[in-house]
Amino acid sequence: EETYEPPRPQPAPTYHAIKEPETKKPPVLPNITEHQQSLEYRMECLAKHLGGASVLLKEAYQRANDEGIGDGTAEKIVAAMNEHSGMEDDLDKMAGMSDIKPAVDKILSGERAFRAAAWKAKLPIGGGTKEDIADARVWNDLMLAEVLAQARAHPGTQCILEGM
Repeated sequence: EETYEPPRPQPAPTYHAIKEPETKKPPVLPNITEHQQSLEYRMECLAKHLGGASVLLKEAYQRANDEGIGDGTAEKIVAAMNEHSGMEDDLDKMAGMSDIKPAVDKILSGERAFRAAAWKAKLPIGGGTKEDIADARVWNDLMLAEVLAQARAHPGTQCILEGM
């Protein structure tokens, strides 16, 4: 008759201590305001905002299909409009960059018209129709396509995240 023997404990692995790096002084993290001023806001940041808005508008449309127009759709529309507001802040910072000023003006005009159309349809307060939400999605995606075209024409170095 065989008896069960538990496995024998293995010796713990031996780790060799890694020597801490030696520095004469610790690195200084940049002040966010100085960091933002030293870098360029570019189209990549706008694409981030419009991509987020696109997802939110899709969710608003899905809620309209599932639950009808109301508070649930308004919540998603308002969140999408907040992405547009963040994009407008970036556009304002980019307005002084002469090489992209025409593109910035075009996108800013489209963003303001988007917001006006959303309010006219009463989307942020639970009004409007599924078709209005679908139109908002198309409008947003057209702006995203324009921003991506501009990003290819005027690539930047990075998107700056507020508060990071």
